[in-house]
Amino acid sequence: MRTMQICGIPHAPDGSGYYRFYLPYERLVEESDHIVMLPPPGQQFVPTPEQASQVDVLAMQRPAGRAGVRNLEGLVGRTALVYETDDDMLQVAPAGLPHLYDERMRESIRRCIRLCDMVTVSTEPLADQVRPLNANVVVIPNHIDAGVLEMRRPRRDRLTIGWAGGHSHLPDMVTVADPLRRVLEAHPDVDMHFAGFDYSPLVKRQCRWSTWEPDVWAHYKRIDFDIGIAPLAPIPFNDSKSHLKALEYGALGIPVIAADLPPYREFVIDGVTGYLVRTEAEWEARLTELIHDEAARAEMGAKGREVAERYTIQNGWRLWNDAYEAVAS
Repeated sequence: MRTMQICGIPHAPDGSGYYRFYLPYERLVEESDHIVMLPPPGQQFVPTPEQASQVDVLAMQRPAGRAGVRNLEGLVGRTALVYETDDDMLQVAPAGLPHLYDERMRESIRRCIRLCDMVTVSTEPLADQVRPLNANVVVIPNHIDAGVLEMRRPRRDRLTIGWAGGHSHLPDMVTVADPLRRVLEAHPDVDMHFAGFDYSPLVKRQCRWSTWEPDVWAHYKRIDFDIGIAPLAPIPFNDSKSHLKALEYGALGIPVIAADLPPYREFVIDGVTGYLVRTEAEWEARLTELIHDEAARAEMGAKGREVAERYTIQNGWRLWNDAYEAVAS
């Protein structure tokens, strides 16, 4: 394959932008012969038709709205266009993204997907949602940097249960709030650490809270959990989610207790790397069990790292490379 010029445009310098663009593109720069371009984090960039004509592949993360449609319409035929998404942007009620309730917004998203030559997504269920609009869909799972596997998380004197996520995860946290509250009430010597958004009111206890850290490596260094939780509400929007939260925990050697729903069944080995739970009683029982079993926490954390090794970007970058070479050919 000849050397290509690839330009990526993340939606924002957040976790999604990191895992879907900055991390894989860093490897493309290191490992491939292609010329790769990304705007600096936080800088908005929309290429002109003339600029787009100078690259072989232009990948854009979740373009939407009238401006998104207008921009893409001006780029059709200038370069190979890739629509990237790791969320189900077509799902409405109930969804974790409020703007999806606007039918005009959803129609603009459908239009953008149709205009592109390829769509890249993070999961097979998400691909199924997109295929009626664009037959050329490629599933590229989320990956982590191999360096995370070598990190040693901070340890505290008090055992810590933790969750990392933003305010859009309120429907998920509601599902675990009551059993988590009961466990914390029964174990006043156990800490709860929320990283990203402070859900303390849900558990009726002031918990430790860290604001969101835009630098992902700084974020990893704040994760001092002994037990990681991964609740997920049983709503259509979540059907297309990936197992990224459990992957992050596993890479850091943290046992996970996760909702027994499709996104986590793909990664969490029940009873080996953590637990899959369905009911409030199971949440309470498994949390209590791991609080009192240090050996089980250590063993599950070690097994989680072994599973996470399968998802390093040092191997997975080829998925992006192959997709871009295919759409440009």
